[in-house]
Amino acid sequence: MTRYSNYGSTFGSLTTLATSPVCTGPYPLSNRVLQGPTIAGGPGAQVLACWFDAGKDGYSTAVQGMPPVPPTPVAPLNKLNIACRSSNDRDLTFAGSANPPESVTPPDYTRWIYAAKDVASERPYFLGPSGLYFYTGAGQFPSLTIDHLGTAHAVFSYAPSPLNRFKSDAANVAYVKSTGSTPTLLLPTLYSKWSAKAVLATGVGAQLFPTIASQHVNESGKPYLYVGWIDTAASSTLGAANANAVYDCRFRYSTTGGKSFAKAEIYTDHASASDFWSIGNTLGATAGPGIFHLSWTDNRTSFSKMVPREHICADRE
Repeated sequence: MTRYSNYGSTFGSLTTLATSPVCTGPYPLSNRVLQGPTIAGGPGAQVLACWFDAGKDGYSTAVQGMPPVPPTPVAPLNKLNIACRSSNDRDLTFAGSANPPESVTPPDYTRWIYAAKDVASERPYFLGPSGLYFYTGAGQFPSLTIDHLGTAHAVFSYAPSPLNRFKSDAANVAYVKSTGSTPTLLLPTLYSKWSAKAVLATGVGAQLFPTIASQHVNESGKPYLYVGWIDTAASSTLGAANANAVYDCRFRYSTTGGKSFAKAEIYTDHASASDFWSIGNTLGATAGPGIFHLSWTDNRTSFSKMVPREHICADRE
């Protein structure tokens, strides 16, 4: 991470927020894969950084040799974590340590905050069936926002079972929120407590690359939240051989600060063909007064996974 406090004229030095064990072997591998970092600032001095943490077993759903097995593998747990570190002083300092909790004996779990821990299961490298569609490992990376009250909200995708990761129901969208944004004597670190995982998107098809945005609404005491994602449910009418062959964008919103969400709605007006390699690996979202904006990689003009015609599209609600 780097920071600046003079409107971008100069940037500060780099701060290492998290490190994997030393990479060894013929490839730039690590026993503990850390990817997909994201950061958000609060209404006060709060700053929160989160990332995907494959855990001590490494990325344990390797497919077709990508990514390769870590150089010193341990028994695969096939579970993922959303790990974080927080700052109470506008990121001048961060609580905890860059080294993983298991880097000391006994493990010190105050080194990292866990917005979600031991979630089963990790996403495979490619979307099924048979790993013929786009890279989906990035779907596990968290999207993060801090609302105007200081509460943090995060979404990510996961495989509901390691046994069905190439079937139609290959990924769900999970949501978590912090349960204490003000440090106290009992909770000296910001965002050290989080809610249990709630499932926002499930059912037929894969729900991937979720993104979240918060909105301050003057007439409401609670922030509004918007969650968008890529969904392959539209493929269900094409038969089992074409599972996940097309996708669209869907979203849900909450007017209760995340306590409940309205039903899912389709955001795009036309489905896109799944690409062989990538459909962008991420979505973007933001919210202003009365408007929710969502951007995605659209492939509606392609009719084959081998002939992508991708464009960046955006719309607002």
